[in-house]
Amino acid sequence: MPVQFCHALQRWLGDKAPLNVSGVETRLLRVVVNRAYVILCERVGPVQADRILASAVNSVAEARPELSPAVEQLL
Repeated sequence: MPVQFCHALQRWLGDKAPLNVSGVETRLLRVVVNRAYVILCERVGPVQADRILASAVNSVAEARPELSPAVEQLL
């Protein structure tokens, strides 16, 4: 994982900066989404994790419908 992306992700997770993923390969973003989902499943269980993921996807679809195809590529 590129160091610059790791730092950007850390800043975003710490609520210190918006996350800009332009230029980051879709493959890498899929890995991050998958790892986050696995951790979420371990913390809250798979049913609740599915609900959270669906809610996030729906939020993006409502707020930024033009991003829906990009979100679908990550899942």
